[in-house]
Amino acid sequence: MSVISRLVYRHKLVLLQFFSLLLRYLNPGQRDIGKLLLYLAESVHEDIPIDELSSVVKHIIDQFIGEHCTEDKRVMGINTIRELCFKLPNLLDAD
Repeated sequence: MSVISRLVYRHKLVLLQFFSLLLRYLNPGQRDIGKLLLYLAESVHEDIPIDELSSVVKHIIDQFIGEHCTEDKRVMGINTIRELCFKLPNLLDAD
């Protein structure tokens, strides 16, 4: 996944299946969740459709930012969303 995320970013590839694959594994109980969130943040570029990533952001908010998660999982979720919004400023909507 590391190689794929770097290829997606460097060559500006639009592999929407990659994001759906990552979405399947993004839950707080996953073993190497920090690496998966890093791969997600690393693969985002300006040619990715915002509506595809908005579902990923909503999933991160639901799974990682809440009272049911530990503090380190919340920090990872917030930092991932911050990095995604840094690369795509129009990613977040009013909700």
